[in-house]
Amino acid sequence: MKITRKQLRRIIREAITERIDVVDRDTGEVMVFGREGRDDAPEEAWPDLVKRLGLQPNDDGLDLAGDQSFTLSNQEFDRLDNEVRGKQSRRAAKRKSAQIDADRERLDIDNLLQKLRYWAEDAAKDYMADNPDVDLQDIAYDLADAWEFEFAKDEQEELMWHFDGNLNDLKIYAAESMG
Repeated sequence: MKITRKQLRRIIREAITERIDVVDRDTGEVMVFGREGRDDAPEEAWPDLVKRLGLQPNDDGLDLAGDQSFTLSNQEFDRLDNEVRGKQSRRAAKRKSAQIDADRERLDIDNLLQKLRYWAEDAAKDYMADNPDVDLQDIAYDLADAWEFEFAKDEQEELMWHFDGNLNDLKIYAAESMG
């Protein structure tokens, strides 16, 4: 098997390259493809993007730090930027929207009241399993004090809002849910 000088140079360049800098020829804006989390995209994505987007990069070689540099026309750089950063922005917006939907569902008062009822039932069963001779009505209100350890801070605030800030009413609800 023979390797040409060009292939050998490419292999060596890839082995010592820490990152790839892609520069917009007109504006000087830089997009970094590398191995660190702060980079715009992973280094491995560069060859695929060049091929898929039909880019014609000018290879500027290696700098002293071992970084490879390419330049693109403004139009090509814009296509690359839209592909890389545009998709990242859309994915981030989609994740944020999904998180908002999940929080809305989690903080729905009907779901929180159901969670409080289930917690109260389980707490009563656990307590009665350990203390079979105790009358549940005697301890239910005191046992209901532990409700706050089951809920996140924002869930606690929603429950308190539902009960108009009256902790006593919330504890009575939990105690009555114990059976």
